Amino acid sequence: MAYSIFRLLRLLSLLSFLLNSTYAFCGHSSNSSDRAALLAFKAENDGDNVLSNWNETTNFCSWKGVKCYDGPILDLWLRNFSLHGPISPFLSNLSCLRALDLSENSLEGPIPVSLGALASLLILDLSANMIESVIPRSFGMLKSLQYLNIARNRLRGKLPTTLFYNCTQLNVVDLSANNLHGSLPRLVGSHLRDLEYLILDSNNFTGSLPDSLSNLTKIKMLELDANFLSGPLPSDLVAYMPQLEILHLSYNNLLFDESGSSLTEFFASISNLTHLAELGLAGNLIKMQQPQKSQSLAQQLERKLPQGSLFDSLPFDSLAGNEFCGPRGFPRCPVADESVTHSHGLLVSVVCIVSASLFLLTVFFAARQNKVRSATDSRRNVLDLAVSHRRITYRELSEATGGFEGSRLIGSGSFGRVYKAILNDGSFVAVKVLQLLSSNSTRTFRRECQVLKCVRHRNLMRIITACVLEDFKALVLPYMTKGSLESLLHPQIRESASAASHLSLTERVCICSDVAEGMAYLHHHAPVQVIHCDLKPSNILLSEDMTALVSDFGIAKLVEAAAGGSTSATSASSTANLLRGSVGYVAPEYGYGMSASTKGDVYSFGIVVLETVTRKKPTDEMFDELISLPNWVKNEYRRNLDRVIDPLF
Repeated sequence: MAYSIFRLLRLLSLLSFLLNSTYAFCGHSSNSSDRAALLAFKAENDGDNVLSNWNETTNFCSWKGVKCYDGPILDLWLRNFSLHGPISPFLSNLSCLRALDLSENSLEGPIPVSLGALASLLILDLSANMIESVIPRSFGMLKSLQYLNIARNRLRGKLPTTLFYNCTQLNVVDLSANNLHGSLPRLVGSHLRDLEYLILDSNNFTGSLPDSLSNLTKIKMLELDANFLSGPLPSDLVAYMPQLEILHLSYNNLLFDESGSSLTEFFASISNLTHLAELGLAGNLIKMQQPQKSQSLAQQLERKLPQGSLFDSLPFDSLAGNEFCGPRGFPRCPVADESVTHSHGLLVSVVCIVSASLFLLTVFFAARQNKVRSATDSRRNVLDLAVSHRRITYRELSEATGGFEGSRLIGSGSFGRVYKAILNDGSFVAVKVLQLLSSNSTRTFRRECQVLKCVRHRNLMRIITACVLEDFKALVLPYMTKGSLESLLHPQIRESASAASHLSLTERVCICSDVAEGMAYLHHHAPVQVIHCDLKPSNILLSEDMTALVSDFGIAKLVEAAAGGSTSATSASSTANLLRGSVGYVAPEYGYGMSASTKGDVYSFGIVVLETVTRKKPTDEMFDELISLPNWVKNEYRRNLDRVIDPLF
């Protein structure tokens, strides 16, 4: 599956190799035409003037995100530059372009058909935008293309056959978390012999798995989960994939035929995959007929999973939703006839050992952040952290948090607890273990996480990845070393009370401005409208440079807006008919049963601003039913401003 895992160290090495290798011949490209193309792109897509040094006077090779080599522009790295609007077709005039990265922006509309004219293009990344389009058939002309990522958009339509038949050098294809439909191209595996990463999860694909998938002999990651694929799962699907590391087929309608051998053959192939780190088959129709006495013992064992320490460590989620029995989490297996059991005891042991061996590598490799050079910032990542940490297991989270021990607890609230975690690569993250108010289906939760991964803004806390099991759901978030606004305004340790004095008036105004920007995006510009419902200082975190990030904005359940007659292209989501929020910050009308709305968030924001300026909580003892923080400020600020303003200014 995805947000976003989303790619291992060797993938980053591959990208570096691509950009430093020889590239296809590009047509005549002059400095003037390249400059004109970039300035036209800026005029159409940079309404916020983030690309401020793109102008007529400076050398375009020194512009932000631009990389040149002996004249023509080769690479354009513009990830997370707050670009918006339809993608400018003038980019197709950059005839020597090798890499185009426009990911993590707010680009919308269709993909320009003219991009298919970029014959030298090796890398194309349009992920995490709001693109509503079919994949142009002209992409089939990108015969040098090796890396294609359009994940987490609103792509629709079917996969163009030209892409998979003509672009034979493709190494990575990620189209996850879109609205693509139709069947997978029948010969998808016949032409892409160098493909290593095929990621198509969280779409609406139907039909059966193409037999040609077994021809992907170099494949390392195959993610087709959270679709509507049906039909039999080929027993030889992975038989010729010796390098396979991740196989995700969960939450489809796949099934094994009942011939009595396909399941055994499939697991036998799995057991030969020495690099396999993740296997996901949950939520399918993998089942067999009840064993009959006339069947062979091997057939009778097909539904039974082996017990033992290796298998017990596998998350139940990996195979849940199928008619398996055996270890923890699955139904108890029926007791076999004693005479049959004794007569085939040795065979039982052998089958169990072989089956268990396929789980020897159940711990997923922790993805590392590695750096890919750009023109002006050598630290720019081609793959964002949300993608590189596409998957994380319960075991990894447990180890990273010391078994969720109390000393790692850094926060708790109505939605769950937050732990400080150290991943295998030494990086720090925050793990929010959710206490869900309702029993969301795993499929729904996964799709909701994918939606939230598309909600991107510099003032919003992003979701790195999620761990989703039947009885355990957690979000992995960046760890903020500066803590929360609440911890700075109200230090718990008296000796550290002076910490609040470091928040100058200017910093407090900037923090409030950052929060306003993030909330405005959630309400008016996000792919789905999100109502926070619990905005308060503890949900406002601070980065190393004191940028404020709103967190917990997507924890409340997103439901489709009930307002009829909406003509918005995006479906609005909000939390309705539920009293959510914290005492002192929640809008008064919520107490009278009114539905949650953006106006309620505005009220909460006003309380946060007052608390930031006064350093007084709305729940302080001085406030009661007769006088609230807003009323107190209103009554005092005209005649006694010094009493209202925080004396630490």
